[in-house]
Amino acid sequence: MERPQHRPAQTSLPVHAVLASSLVGEIGTDSTKRKRTGTRCKSVDGELDGGIMEGKGGVCCVSGEKGVGKTGLALAFLTSHLLANPTSHAAIIDTTGSFDVVRLYQTIITRLREDVTLRQVQRLTSGAEQPDREGSELEREYSAAKVLDRVKIMRVFDFVGVSEAVGEVKEELERTVRELERVHLPPRAAVVPGNREREEVADSEDDEDDEDMLFEGSSRLLGLAIPTTLGKTRLAVRDHTPNQVMEEPGGKTSMIIIDNITHVLNPLLKSNYVQAHAVLTTFLRTLTRLTHTHTLTTILINAAIAPRNPATQPSTTDRNPPHQQPYPPPRHATDSTPSIFASSTAYPALGKTFPYFLDLHLLVSKLPRRRSDARAYYAGMEQSSGGSGRKRTTGDVQIVNVVEVVSDRWGERVGRWACFQFGEGGEMKGVD
Repeated sequence: MERPQHRPAQTSLPVHAVLASSLVGEIGTDSTKRKRTGTRCKSVDGELDGGIMEGKGGVCCVSGEKGVGKTGLALAFLTSHLLANPTSHAAIIDTTGSFDVVRLYQTIITRLREDVTLRQVQRLTSGAEQPDREGSELEREYSAAKVLDRVKIMRVFDFVGVSEAVGEVKEELERTVRELERVHLPPRAAVVPGNREREEVADSEDDEDDEDMLFEGSSRLLGLAIPTTLGKTRLAVRDHTPNQVMEEPGGKTSMIIIDNITHVLNPLLKSNYVQAHAVLTTFLRTLTRLTHTHTLTTILINAAIAPRNPATQPSTTDRNPPHQQPYPPPRHATDSTPSIFASSTAYPALGKTFPYFLDLHLLVSKLPRRRSDARAYYAGMEQSSGGSGRKRTTGDVQIVNVVEVVSDRWGERVGRWACFQFGEGGEMKGVD
């Protein structure tokens, strides 16, 4: 009979306790004082307490069906961010190839036309010569073109490209931080023999290793060539000399927009649903850490799906014509749409676990403005040939864009909503 082998006792580093009061302080006071990015639309910014927070709380998702204004809402956040921070940059990760630069250009010009202060700031911060006529349309076009110089559009075709694009942004941010530390930090003090402190490995490094292993394993099962860490990318990164980094204080990427994330994830979900969610979970965790660490504002544009409503579908036993159907269409007992409006039946794509990795989740939809508009809107419902229940509106019905908060990790804004419309120049206008 073999004797049991005695294994040496494993030694582990002591765990340092964290006071609960410090965590409460981070959630409460810090979130109210942190800088926010709004839309310049009073009704929307009022319900969002000023807009999207930067850093912790800065991962926002805008979900909605096609044509409801979710991209226009993201452009409003982008325009406000670029004009409020004359040296900041933005990275647009375009997955569909349909990012409208002209619309962004028109939105910037409209904002400069309405706000004299912003126009003066852009005039002072521009390095090159500007047109002589101050306040002219030519000056506004020049200022808008200078703002577009700080927007980098990265065209990708799949989820691998999205991961590499985020990795490129991460490398640029880390390189900027290293250059700033090398220039501004004092020389490291010499270590006195005998007084050397014990070096400890931070927990975040262990978390990164675990996530890298999960990311690598999930991507291998899916057959994807996704890099194990977003810090290592195969894309060519532009070289910045230390002088170039120092010439533009704060000139770093401070906003990331992914338009849209559903387009590149749907093929993976159809291929292997479970493993695709594992890859998405690791990606969102890494993106959240990047946003919180470098004080970024990240906006994900997500699609929404409107399920068919059997209550509005014709049946052989239904004797009531379509115009006598109740309005709005009734919900089902098993309906789990996040909207507070009964007529909004769309729910965000990418599954039910996706919102749990977001700091702020906004749902955009189009709804009738008044009760009389709702009567005319739903009374004009007619069934299409395929029975999809498409809605036909008349010229007298007023339809408005509605944005509502469906989840909020760092605040108490869940359930708030606001109405808005887009002007001819792409600007957002509040609706009473």
